[in-house]
Amino acid sequence: MSESGGPKSPIDRLAELESKLRALSMEVQALGRDLRAVAPAPPPPAPPSPPRRRERADLEQLVGRYGTVGIATLAILLGVGAFLQWAIARGLLGPEVRVLLGALLAVALAAMGMRLRRAGTVRFGNVLLAIALAVAHVVAWAAGPSLDLIPAAVALVLAAVASVGLALLALSDGEEWLFTLGVGGALLAPFVTLEAGGGITTLLVFGWVIITAAIVAQREASWSFARGFLTAGALIYAGVGFSILGEPPSATAVRLPALFALALALSATLVGEPTHRRAVTRQFLILMIVALLAAIRVLDSPWPGVGIALIGTLALLLLRRRAEGTPGDQDGIWDATILPIGFLAVATAAFRDPSVSESARLVAPWLALGGFLAWTEPPEKRALHLAVAFTAIELWVLLALDGRLVPTSIASSFVALGVLLTLSLLRGPALLIPLVFAVIASTIPALEALGRRPRFDYLPFATLPSLAGLATTALWIAIARLTPRDRPEAPLLRATGAVALFIWGTIEFGNAFSRDLATFLLISYYALFGVVAIGIGRHRGIPVLRHAGLAIALFAALKAVVQASDLSNIGLRVGSYLVVGAFLLGVGYWYRAASDRGATSTADVR
Repeated sequence: MSESGGPKSPIDRLAELESKLRALSMEVQALGRDLRAVAPAPPPPAPPSPPRRRERADLEQLVGRYGTVGIATLAILLGVGAFLQWAIARGLLGPEVRVLLGALLAVALAAMGMRLRRAGTVRFGNVLLAIALAVAHVVAWAAGPSLDLIPAAVALVLAAVASVGLALLALSDGEEWLFTLGVGGALLAPFVTLEAGGGITTLLVFGWVIITAAIVAQREASWSFARGFLTAGALIYAGVGFSILGEPPSATAVRLPALFALALALSATLVGEPTHRRAVTRQFLILMIVALLAAIRVLDSPWPGVGIALIGTLALLLLRRRAEGTPGDQDGIWDATILPIGFLAVATAAFRDPSVSESARLVAPWLALGGFLAWTEPPEKRALHLAVAFTAIELWVLLALDGRLVPTSIASSFVALGVLLTLSLLRGPALLIPLVFAVIASTIPALEALGRRPRFDYLPFATLPSLAGLATTALWIAIARLTPRDRPEAPLLRATGAVALFIWGTIEFGNAFSRDLATFLLISYYALFGVVAIGIGRHRGIPVLRHAGLAIALFAALKAVVQASDLSNIGLRVGSYLVVGAFLLGVGYWYRAASDRGATSTADVR
């Protein structure tokens, strides 16, 4: 209302609203000041901590933590060993007492280690537990095979149980070093009393149990060092297995290291950690190949070795089936090609002089297996298995035609051509293995057969070794022609055909008819070959071929100047000079004409 008591005007109402808003704003500001006065002050910023300087006592910590423990353990063991030697020498301790003392020592170390773990000193407690378990293995082995106080099987079970216990302990704590230390002590245990007996069978069975238990224990742990340690332990066991064979070694005992490696490969395949199953199994299979190669040298019959090699190859198929759908499930060249070929090569090495039928029976399983897998596998994997099949065919050629150079060279050339055609279709790098193998098997016998002919007493290109030379040269020309141009090594490979042809002609003419005629033919051949190379290089625009042809033509001229003068036949001497001169005149004309055309083109442009 106005001062007269009437209703307020809009101007009066607006002024009243502004006054109220101003008063409200002042109250809010006052409230903010009160709150800031009551709120605690923020703590001052902490002074920057000085940078941690690198401790100079790293070596001291390392020695204090680990060196002292190792030296103390060694000193204790040496002291116990010295006391036991003293007591045994005086007849104070019998076998039972020695085993009992060892068991008590293992129990005491284990109890002390568990107590330290409960008190919070986990790492040091683990060290004592690892030592206790290693001592328990030694005690079990000594009580069994060494001293015959308990059956060897019982001792083996006790050692295996202790090893599994150690593996579980390491797994629960995630301690790779404890796992490795305990398994290493378990694997070392048999060698403490190795001279006392036990035999190769018991030793390898013991090693298989320990390593298999370790493989199971680390299924859920990605311990790369531990996996490598297990492979090294298996290698040592297989090597020691060979070293303790009797003289003469029995046919059964000599196969045991290879069967030991096969058993470990099957363990890794069946119970190993899925991600690294392939890698671990592959390592054991490589060990199996090495052990089998050492065994076949003393086997009376080669067929048991062939059977073991075939089982190892089939183990790869089992690995492929087990690895399906797991991380890292990829058929690599190692698993699908190199290892099967390795087993086949070892089986082949077991034969001294096989017949045609024996060699066919030998390679038939690998040929059939490679062909079957190539037929059933997807196209991108066919080359891997066809490489095994072609290698089996080439090995059969070498075994069946052993010692016959010309047939071996020709047959190997056909095998290589088959591989080369397949390679042009599939483009699988695995096929390079049988290709290189067949090319070498064709080239070396051909060169040897050509070199065995009597000097100056044959018609060039008209002998049986010439057929081998023709087959090998045709093979190299095919390699040059079928090599894709987009490959980085294409220029080198595409020149191999010309090189092979040049070498074959040199060998054929070099010792033909008589010394004078051979010299004349060789000079003429060099000159002709050089001119043809220059012509092809000019026509196709290949500078390297032109340069090589020019060098060969000049070499022919030099050979004519140096050697033709010694020819007793005047006609051959004059002919050598004239042939080289004529060819070089033609080469000079080519280069002069090319230079004139270049000059004319330059003048026209100007």
